[in-house]
Amino acid sequence: MQDKILISRDRPKLKGGLHIHTKIDFPANDGMIPEAEVVGVYRQKGYDFLAITNHEIMYDIPQVYEDFLLIPSMEVSCNYVGDDPMKGSYTHFNIFGDKIWDNGIIYPKFEYSSVEDIQRVINLLKSRGYLVQWNHPLISRFTEEEFLSLRGYDFIEIYNHKDFLEKTGILAANYMYRSLLNHGHRILHTATDDFHGKEDPALTRAFIKSFVMVEADLDRDDIFTALGRGSFYSSTGPLIHDYRIENGVIKIETSPVANIIFLSQRNGCKNVFSVNGDQIEKAEYEISGEEDYVLTQVIDAHGNPAWTQPIFLYDV
Repeated sequence: MQDKILISRDRPKLKGGLHIHTKIDFPANDGMIPEAEVVGVYRQKGYDFLAITNHEIMYDIPQVYEDFLLIPSMEVSCNYVGDDPMKGSYTHFNIFGDKIWDNGIIYPKFEYSSVEDIQRVINLLKSRGYLVQWNHPLISRFTEEEFLSLRGYDFIEIYNHKDFLEKTGILAANYMYRSLLNHGHRILHTATDDFHGKEDPALTRAFIKSFVMVEADLDRDDIFTALGRGSFYSSTGPLIHDYRIENGVIKIETSPVANIIFLSQRNGCKNVFSVNGDQIEKAEYEISGEEDYVLTQVIDAHGNPAWTQPIFLYDV
């Protein structure tokens, strides 16, 4: 097995938000806070870039902020029109693109009654050259058979601070994501705020909570390339400083945390945890050769999780 560096202390890293809504002068007006105010608050919290993902309008925002990027993006709505009362009322996708083919175009809201309809939407979005993120997937309430049938999208929100806890009572889509990996899906994950505006006090709790940390320079093309190849991790607080394979051992170094958990499709996953309240900052996992993938989750003393991208060991 070849040695491989997944995350390096020595590489530049950018903190980004991939699901943010603002007040805009288009018909699809999502957030009550103007773009400049949203950017200002996120910049103060150490973010380097944001995806402004207002509904149904794709536009390439001019770069007007020094040392800060806004990347072209949009949220696509698919409304459920079937007759199953157990299904959620909608499914949403974010799209990101380094080349904007549909700048300023107002998209229609799609309708679906089956996952086959959703697959056609995914295929359409991918045909336009976008990276596609499945937003708050728990809201759709698909069965396991249904969500396993969907293919071709790039990312899934493993954590959505606005919607998951308040609308489903579930902190993160850990089971759903593990099921996808266990069935051979090569899907990456993100953690997002999905901030919509300060008009609703409940939504303000989502402000500045979740992020991706991307190994890239402050350049749109470099960010999109890094996202596409999985050179990033998702977090609600903990930091992952270094992650690599050396001599058949996966090694991770983090900010002080309470738990580091190595997960795969096989039994015997490893949980390294603090003792007597002491924090830990590193852990190792010896690869047995039976794993298809290894996904590492870290949890800090306050219960805030972060996740590495999965290592697909049949590629290493």
